[in-house]
Amino acid sequence: MAGDGERRSPGAAGANPAVPAAAATAATAAVAALPGEAAAVLPVLGGATAGRLWSIEMLRIVGALGIVMFHLQSPGGRFGYAALPMFIYLSVFFALRHGSSLPLKDFTRTRFDRLLAPWIFWSLVFVALKFAQAWSEGHSVRSEFAWWQLFTGPALHLWFLPFIAVVSIALRLVWKYLAGAKPAVVLIAAVGLSAGLTFVGDPARFGPPLEEWVFGLVPVLMAVADVRTSTAVVPGQNRIALLLWMAMLLARMSIGTGSFALPLFVSVVGISAAGTLSVRLTSGIRAMAGLSLGVYILHPMVAAALSQFGANPWNGSLAMLCLVYGLTLVATAAAQRTPIVRRFV
Repeated sequence: MAGDGERRSPGAAGANPAVPAAAATAATAAVAALPGEAAAVLPVLGGATAGRLWSIEMLRIVGALGIVMFHLQSPGGRFGYAALPMFIYLSVFFALRHGSSLPLKDFTRTRFDRLLAPWIFWSLVFVALKFAQAWSEGHSVRSEFAWWQLFTGPALHLWFLPFIAVVSIALRLVWKYLAGAKPAVVLIAAVGLSAGLTFVGDPARFGPPLEEWVFGLVPVLMAVADVRTSTAVVPGQNRIALLLWMAMLLARMSIGTGSFALPLFVSVVGISAAGTLSVRLTSGIRAMAGLSLGVYILHPMVAAALSQFGANPWNGSLAMLCLVYGLTLVATAAAQRTPIVRRFV
């Protein structure tokens, strides 16, 4: 953020009441410039605020495991899918809270480096793997691809990377208008739009990529409302807003869960808990949190590799979950030490 600690753009990163203005400004600049979003704030924050930020990093660790559980059809996997809206919410929250006052060029560059560059790199990797698979199995390469992969990437689980990048940049373009609106109006509009998306029925009938986009817009609206109605550095501090989201999702589940009301509800509960609890920093938390994005991206490749050796990673067993998750942690750690690859995990 440009300027001294007393100058802030409307709706930009506000200082936590317990944090000096200069510290909040330094935190804003750090998060906007560096990939370790919540972790980047820690050098200038202390006490309970820093502890709550590390609880957000804990949420990333649990979320990465939850995504692996979901894709491997492990017990409780349907709850694990709640990690995806958590990731979307946290990414948009930190992008707006700590980047909405940046020049558009700088904001776009940080979103490209953090989201679009990994998406392009891993899309190329998955394209190569699909060609190799088609060649080894002797079928047409054309059967491996569909038109909607232009928007999601050749592996569907990559869809949220370009989605968050485009949504964040679009929100940055209109943020001056959202920042000028009354917080209560933004909150009511966000909850109302989310209710419309949630009650519209099962988005699976749309197919990709619309199915994923409809699902992803709800945590985006949650993040917008949270940033606009709270000045806290830590997300999930507006209890009234969280209760409104919970009530809306409970109402949706009361008439049938659809395909995504339950994971959305679990994500709201997780965000609320992480914003309340204070976690002590350990080297293990720091290391595991740094592996979260890589675990999300690489675990399908690890599962597919195991299947080539006769294993069935999708059998729902706890042993297979532990094996895939453990090997993915190792693969991610190795990738982060590989010069060409490390910037993309």
